[in-house]
Amino acid sequence: MLPPTAQPLAGRPPRLLNLQPWPPTPYAAGPVLPSSLHLALAYRLAELRQMLFAQDEAWFDRPLPGDEALLLNEIQTFLTAVNDHYFPVFDEIFDGDLADCQWQLDHIPIVMQGIDPLYSDYGGGGYKEPLQLLLLLAEWSHLYDEEDFDSLQAGYPRYQFPRDFDLNELAGVLDEMALAEPLHALPDLIRMIWSRTGNPWLDYSHGYVAECDCYPEWEAYQEWYDTWQEAAPISAGVDALLDWTEDQKPDGLDAVVETLMVAYRTLRSGGK
Repeated sequence: MLPPTAQPLAGRPPRLLNLQPWPPTPYAAGPVLPSSLHLALAYRLAELRQMLFAQDEAWFDRPLPGDEALLLNEIQTFLTAVNDHYFPVFDEIFDGDLADCQWQLDHIPIVMQGIDPLYSDYGGGGYKEPLQLLLLLAEWSHLYDEEDFDSLQAGYPRYQFPRDFDLNELAGVLDEMALAEPLHALPDLIRMIWSRTGNPWLDYSHGYVAECDCYPEWEAYQEWYDTWQEAAPISAGVDALLDWTEDQKPDGLDAVVETLMVAYRTLRSGGK
């Protein structure tokens, strides 16, 4: 028989354990590992450094960073060096995003120097003189549309061009005139309008290459470097002509038009 104070087991209330939770284990965050894209672009950048600047030991004292912002800075530094030592490339990095600049390491982001007539809207603004005038003359020479001729005369009432004026015929005549600087670049500018320089840097515009997405592979950099060596002095001469004509308005444009008319009269007289 149970003592009076004892209770049967079945009648006891359940025993509640007053257990305290374990204290949280201190967690030390490890380093954030670079993404697969980060690693791929860092590896590609190392390849391109070796390809284009193998003789420059300073490049190899610059370790490729694990931080994304620093890697973007290294990519921009590389592209700027290409701009300075090889040929014109698009070296700006937008939005601070690796994905946005991946194309600049996949292909050469070349900046072509050719003329895009659509940019000027055929005299509607965008290019300096005398290129604006030459584009209108080229349009007239190509189509011989009376509306184009009326637009030409309305836009440049200071000058009177004959209706059989053909800009395409004049580059060769101008070559033989031994023009002084900066007018000596006039025949080159005319050939650039017609994409007939024979050099891709001068025959294709940056907009055309961007639209067709036909950027070359980096492995072809030597070929593009060689053609740029030929194009660079021509491009510089054309830029000097544009700057001079723009700065010397209206005398600069008067000189260009007079030179064109001398070439036109020489051509029509049979070179006499």
